[in-house]
Amino acid sequence: MKNMKPALLWALLLVVLLSCRKEEKALLGPDPSLITFVVNVPFNTRPTDQIRVVGNYKDNPWSPDKSPFILKYREKGIFQGRVPLGTLPAGTFEFKFVRGTSWDYEERQLSAAGTCTAVANRTLPTAEAGGKTITYTVNVWRDLTPQCN
Repeated sequence: MKNMKPALLWALLLVVLLSCRKEEKALLGPDPSLITFVVNVPFNTRPTDQIRVVGNYKDNPWSPDKSPFILKYREKGIFQGRVPLGTLPAGTFEFKFVRGTSWDYEERQLSAAGTCTAVANRTLPTAEAGGKTITYTVNVWRDLTPQCN
């Protein structure tokens, strides 16, 4: 029993140190080198879907199959992820959301009259984006909406 006391003390110390590290990160605030994307998705988006941020990156621009930035499922109807500011062009980042690796699965918009149309490129001024969390909404997915096919 005596030998267990030092092990318990070390375990307790480790827990305290790890919790202090987490609080330190919270106090420092958001990382200015990253942009956090929070995306509200249509009801028929599955938790296993890969929501990609596809745009005019410095490398692999406008390639859904090569976009390394895949948003992760957070909770029903919401995906989230971070994009390093250094991968974006100076000035304005233009982008769209794609569910998968092909433009066949891109975001679309559905009008009140039921007409499916392409979504204009979304834009984000990169000089002001570092450290921010930005929320977007995808109206419908092209392949999951009958009016879009």
